[in-house]
Amino acid sequence: MDVTTGNEVAVVSERRHERYVLLEPLRAVAALMVLGYHVYLRCSPDPENTWDVARLLNMGVPIFFVLSGFLLYRPFAAARLQGRPMPNVGRYAKRRFFRVVPGYWVALTVFALVLPTWVDVLHRDAWIYYGLAQTWVPGHTFGGLSPAWSLSVEVAFYLSLPLYALVVHRTLARRPARAQLLIEAGILCTAAVLCLLARRFLFGLGEGPSGFLVWSLLGHLDWFAAGMGLALATIAWSGASERPRPVRFVEQYPGTCWSIAVGLFLLLGFVVGSPGDILHVAGVIIALLLVAPAVFGDETAGRARNFLAMPVMAGLGAVSYGIFLWNEPVAVWLQSAGADDWGFATGTPVLLFLTVLVTIVAAVISYVLVERPMMAYARRESRHRRALRPGRR
Repeated sequence: MDVTTGNEVAVVSERRHERYVLLEPLRAVAALMVLGYHVYLRCSPDPENTWDVARLLNMGVPIFFVLSGFLLYRPFAAARLQGRPMPNVGRYAKRRFFRVVPGYWVALTVFALVLPTWVDVLHRDAWIYYGLAQTWVPGHTFGGLSPAWSLSVEVAFYLSLPLYALVVHRTLARRPARAQLLIEAGILCTAAVLCLLARRFLFGLGEGPSGFLVWSLLGHLDWFAAGMGLALATIAWSGASERPRPVRFVEQYPGTCWSIAVGLFLLLGFVVGSPGDILHVAGVIIALLLVAPAVFGDETAGRARNFLAMPVMAGLGAVSYGIFLWNEPVAVWLQSAGADDWGFATGTPVLLFLTVLVTIVAAVISYVLVERPMMAYARRESRHRRALRPGRR
């Protein structure tokens, strides 16, 4: 373990391909929250409710974005801070493409054929939806697979991240580790503040000619910045002998972090008709409270971590992308078939149960037939290209 001492922040060397095994189950939590939110929307929610937490289940989205910011930026930041070569951008892009695009294209095409009035994409604007550009084109944000607006934001982040990492690397790499961390923390905080100001004043929360951009990466950069900041924190302090008190608290009391997150979530159920920025900021706070115990501390300690480590959660995590893609069109299809009123029971519980069941089946099929083969292909091609490099045998 290589740790700087003296006045420097500890930057702990570690395995280059370290896996955070509890993060995949957290994706399952986020995906199931999104599923519950879409079922809730299908069941005519009462706008007069004074306490309504179901409408907040879309806070699964900031969990997704924080996880992406953490997992995708951490290899770039760790390489810079530990003096290693930067990750190969071509390999990064290929893996992102084959992880995201084939499964999305299959789901989009299937529902364009099965539910053409709901998923209307097979026309001259098809390039917008198949190209995941809907958050950048006015009037198309929620077209096609409507949950894919967040996937459009994710892809914009994927494309911009290597450029950001390159600029930061060339600007900061020669500085001491402590200075790099402090400067980059300032950059990320500034980006988050500018994002909130843009949401409030430039994008007008959906009003005006630029309002549609509130749904783009420009309106959600703070959520990714939070995950990137968490990545920097783990590089600086995971395994270090001296850690800040908040880090030690997260390591020792993961259940308390989750309890605070759940308590805040329930309390926000009373916030009706509030400015969107309140829920926007609260969403990223809740996401950080859920994610931090999964990246700091002993992965086997605490009920919260043990819950995520359950085999069923790991399995749901593996197919969570399919759950995200398929859940809303499945709910629409089931409701159009009268599945929420089949005589033996009626209403939201029936639609929720059937949506969960059918969506998980569809997600497993998507994972086995599309996602896993595409990921294996991307890894196999990367290994093959590395083996063909001059000087390698």
